[in-house]
Amino acid sequence: MFKINQAPTFTRDVSIQIPDGEGFTEAELKTTFRAMPISEADGFDLSTGSGTLDFLKAVVVSFDNLVDDDDNPVPSTPEQISQELDKAYIRLGLVSGYFKGLHKGTLGN
Repeated sequence: MFKINQAPTFTRDVSIQIPDGEGFTEAELKTTFRAMPISEADGFDLSTGSGTLDFLKAVVVSFDNLVDDDDNPVPSTPEQISQELDKAYIRLGLVSGYFKGLHKGTLGN
């Protein structure tokens, strides 16, 4: 039986490459996404900064493991999500994480 879900969501650990000195630090950002219908996704131009931002605002539901510099939990509010989406390196990781998260990975080589 296939149950129809009009508003599916999914949660994934998204790899974020944070610029750090001459390299990068990798961090996992647990993100809940809304699975957007193709007809809606076609309206976003992911080749532009504003199109990518609009897309992510439409699909990101929450960040589930945010902490501050002292490792205190930070709530996932709309304002906090907007603040994080203003960072290019977070946008790159989230777009990749969204599309990878829509499909189950294949096992093997």
